[in-house]
Amino acid sequence: MKRLWIGVGFLIGMLVLGIFLTLRFDRIHTPLSEDLQEAAELAMAQDWEKATALTRQARADWSRYRKFIAAVADHEPLEKMEYLLDQLEVYGQTHRTADFSAICVELAALADAMLESQSLSWWNFL
Repeated sequence: MKRLWIGVGFLIGMLVLGIFLTLRFDRIHTPLSEDLQEAAELAMAQDWEKATALTRQARADWSRYRKFIAAVADHEPLEKMEYLLDQLEVYGQTHRTADFSAICVELAALADAMLESQSLSWWNFL
């Protein structure tokens, strides 16, 4: 009987941890994705000052949470995001509109995918 309650305790702990991670990842990745989408639109409108400011903010936010994300998420998307953020900086400096916007959209999609992969949903249990 004692083992049953230990098992139930582990399951409840995992559920609480899953809910915490879902909420935390949502607070990190949703604003990141929105900022990058907006930066892509601003770059297409040739508003480089605002677009690069948003990407700098996204990079700073990413750097602030990177260690936490690395502790609980797959490292392959993390490395890809860092690679794309580095490219984004160069494209922003050279004002390459199409490349900059494409990288922003790809980063936003990657942030959304990372959020979904860490969300508490029934298909993540399969």
